[in-house]
Amino acid sequence: MKIKTLLAVGVMMLLSFSTKAQSLDIIHTIPSPAFLSLDLAYDGQHLWVSGGVNENFIYQISCEDGSIIKTLPKDPSIDPVGMTFALNHLWMTDTQNDLIHKVDTTNGLVVENFPSPDPLPDDYPAGMAWDGENFWIADANSGIFYQIDSLGNVLNQSQNSVSGFINGLTFINGNIWYTENVQDLLREMDPSDFSTLQTFELDLGTYPNGLAFDGQYLWLAVADENTEVDSIYKIELGLPTPVAIAEVIETTE
Repeated sequence: MKIKTLLAVGVMMLLSFSTKAQSLDIIHTIPSPAFLSLDLAYDGQHLWVSGGVNENFIYQISCEDGSIIKTLPKDPSIDPVGMTFALNHLWMTDTQNDLIHKVDTTNGLVVENFPSPDPLPDDYPAGMAWDGENFWIADANSGIFYQIDSLGNVLNQSQNSVSGFINGLTFINGNIWYTENVQDLLREMDPSDFSTLQTFELDLGTYPNGLAFDGQYLWLAVADENTEVDSIYKIELGLPTPVAIAEVIETTE
């Protein structure tokens, strides 16, 4: 009896250890120009920050110190939450009108739009990411993930709710990374079967919202209701340093 009890305890300890969330390697922190930074996007050189519902601007900022490079006016009729950079434009989910907007970064004007993929009346298209060929949209209320093309056609989707209140979304090396706003979690997911690969517990503020990937590092925006000051964290994922084309040419001569 005693041996069985010890074995049971051992199994419980092993299960507890195996499912424990991992920690993040934060290597740099910059301030956000907006309170409730709802999402981030990386344009190949700088970060874009989408502010909260009371913000009238979208910001392009330096990855070095968070200084504002460009400020774009935000249409007050649009409530952008998810955001990504693709095909030389910013793309935003609009939870107010259930639309996806393609935005010109020179003036902030909407070039075109199409309906968000979730047909439910209480849909909340929050996260948005580009995988190199198509977009991924996460609906925060239903927990459903959608893969869509640049015209809004649904190519694939999870059949059941994957997670809780999803907000930030980005695509890294074939997998989806997303934040769970309410539960303070960051997860990595395999889009082929929508299974969770990694989970990270976040204790950095009130709302972990925006995500972006710059080719080597993950960027995470976290809002703090207590201080009303947002921070953007640069996170080391242990990925190899990208090799520049010039370096490849030089090594092959």
